[in-house]
Amino acid sequence: MKEDKNFHIPTEDDEKAFIEDVARKCVASLSEKDKQAFRDDPDPINYHFGYGMYIRNKYIHGKKSPDNFSLLDADGVSQRILERIIEIVNEES
Repeated sequence: MKEDKNFHIPTEDDEKAFIEDVARKCVASLSEKDKQAFRDDPDPINYHFGYGMYIRNKYIHGKKSPDNFSLLDADGVSQRILERIIEIVNEES
């Protein structure tokens, strides 16, 4: 089997940077009403099957890059992204 030189298993630092990048992109696209919803209900589990699924599909499973973030625990990563989104919107208020 031919070795893929572009293949890269994400490191912890890669994952942290990815989470920060995705969270900031998500927050930038939120309306003020959506941001307030996160402030009013800051439990990320309540967004698991809605916004969390969107994040997994768009940024984790749909990500076509040599970083291979789809190899990570998608539920865990999307949970950490949701937690970071909630932190950011609360920092803004």
